[in-house]
Amino acid sequence: MSDNTLTYARYSKVPAQNAQNLPFSTAMEAIWRESEINTSSAHLIVSQQAHLWQNQYQIGFTKGGGGSKQDHTSQFSTNTAFTVDTTERKNIIANYDVSPLDAKAWQLTEARNDSQDSNDQELYLQADFERAIDHSIISAIKVGAKYRDHQRDFIRYRSFNGAFDGIAQQLNWTLADYPAAFPHGFLADIGDQHTLKNYSYADISALSNDFQTIDFVQQEEKASRFDIQERTTAGYVKLMLDGDDYRTNLGVRVVNTVQDSGAYQRVGSPVEQQESFVWRQHNKNYVDILPSANISIDLNENLIARVSAARVMSRPQYNHLMPSTNYNVTQAQGQGGNPDLDPYRANQFDVSLEWYFDDAALLSVALFNKDVESFVEFKRTIEQHEGIAMTIDRPINGSGGTIRGVEIGYQQELIYGFGLITNYTFVDGDRTDSISGREDYVPGTSKHTINLTSYYENEWLSSRLAYNYRTHFATGVGETMMDNFGQLDGSITFKVSDSLDFVIEAINLTDEITYLYERNEYAPTGVYQNGRRFYVGVRYSH
Repeated sequence: MSDNTLTYARYSKVPAQNAQNLPFSTAMEAIWRESEINTSSAHLIVSQQAHLWQNQYQIGFTKGGGGSKQDHTSQFSTNTAFTVDTTERKNIIANYDVSPLDAKAWQLTEARNDSQDSNDQELYLQADFERAIDHSIISAIKVGAKYRDHQRDFIRYRSFNGAFDGIAQQLNWTLADYPAAFPHGFLADIGDQHTLKNYSYADISALSNDFQTIDFVQQEEKASRFDIQERTTAGYVKLMLDGDDYRTNLGVRVVNTVQDSGAYQRVGSPVEQQESFVWRQHNKNYVDILPSANISIDLNENLIARVSAARVMSRPQYNHLMPSTNYNVTQAQGQGGNPDLDPYRANQFDVSLEWYFDDAALLSVALFNKDVESFVEFKRTIEQHEGIAMTIDRPINGSGGTIRGVEIGYQQELIYGFGLITNYTFVDGDRTDSISGREDYVPGTSKHTINLTSYYENEWLSSRLAYNYRTHFATGVGETMMDNFGQLDGSITFKVSDSLDFVIEAINLTDEITYLYERNEYAPTGVYQNGRRFYVGVRYSH
C-alpha cells in the first residue's frame, strides 16, 4: 500500500467450481474495425441595407454521422495466477504464471462482430438587425433572434452468440492458430524492461478471414441507445456606445431551452431479452438570462485597456442526459444518466491591457475571474434494481467553484515574414469536490499553460509550428487526473491560386505519451502513445 492505494497484488487462478463457471482468469484481445464518418453542411447568408438598418438573415443545416460497420473482437484467455505492480511512476508491471508467449495456452473465449452508428444534425435560423444612431454617445443598436434544433442519436448492435458458452468454445481456436510477428518497438518509451512488452501476437488478416465464416447473430444493445433533441430559442439586444477614446457595448441575451431525451431503461434480466428494457422519455425546459458588458479604452495611441463582465452557460454532454440505467446483476453495480442535469452556469469578469508597440506586434496581460455555480460530477449511490441493492454511478450537478488567473501574451513579426506568437496562463482554482472532498479540484483546469507558435508567411506560403504544454488537471470523470502534457504540431499552406490552397498538417510530431491516473500516481488508469498524425488536403473557396 502507498498513499492508501493498493500498489501490488497477486491474483489466484479461478477455482474449478466458480459462480460464473468460466475456466479462465485473464484475457488478451485482438480488435479490428472498419469505420466511416460522413459530414455535410449548407449555409446561406442574405444581407440587406434598408435606410438606416443593416440586416442579415441566415439559415443553415449541418449533419454528421457514421460509426463502425464491422467492429470485430477476439478474446483469448487462460487460467493463470498473476501479479500487478504499480509502485513505479508511469509504469504497470504484470507477471503471469502462464506465459503470454505460450500461444497454445490462450484459448478463444469470445468472438464478436458488432456495429455502431451515431448521427448528429442541426437546423438553425438567425436574423440580426443593426441600426446606426446619430447621437453623441449611442452609435448603434442591435437586436436579433436565433432558433436552433439540434438532434443526436446513438445505436449499437452487438453479437450475442459468440461467448464462451456459445460459438467460442465450439471453435476451440488458440492464439497458436494465428501467429504473427510482434511489432518492432512496441511500448519502447513506456515503462521499463520489466513492463509486459512481449506476448503472443495475433494475425489480424487471418482472423478476419475466419470471422467471415462465423454466423454471428446481432441485436440492438438497448443499454447504449439514446436519442436527444435540444430546441433553443434565443433573442438579444445590444447597445453600442462610442466616444473619442472608448467603445462600449451593453447587452442581454435570453435563451429558452427545450430538451427531450429518450433511452432504454433496464427493468429486468437477462440482458439479452428485449423485455428487459423499456423506452423512457424525459422532458426538461429552462430559461437563462445572460447579460454582458464590454468596454475598450484608448489610453494612448498604442495602449488599450479592456474590461468585460458576463453571465455565461454551457450545456452538459448528450450521453450524460440519458434517462436510463445499465447494470451488472452479478457484480451489483452499473452506470446511469441524468436527464435533469442543469447546464454549467458562471459569472465571469476580465480586465486586460494591450500594448501595440510595433507593426504586427502586441504585448498583453489579462486578469480573469470566473465563478462557476456547479460542475458535473459522477456520484456513486445505492439503488434498488430487480430487488438488489446496487452501486450506481450517475452524473450530478456538484459543487461550484472559482477560477481566477492571469494570461500574458506576446506576438511580433521579427523579420521578413518570420514571427512569434506566445502566451502563458496561470490559473488558481478554488473548489472542494462534493464527492471526494479534494480541494482545488477544478475539472479541465491546469495551473500552468504555455503556447508557443512560430510562423512564416509570404504571398504564396503560410506555415506554423506550435508547441502547447499544460500541467496536470482533473478530467471531471471520477477522480481521474491527466498528467503534464506537451505536444508539437505543424502546418503548411501553399496558395495555388486566389481560390485554391494545398494544406499539410502534422499532429503530435514529438509522439508524446498521455498518462492518466486515479487520485494519485499509484493508481494508473491508462498510458497511451497515440503516435504522429499527418493530414493532406485541398481547400477551395469561391
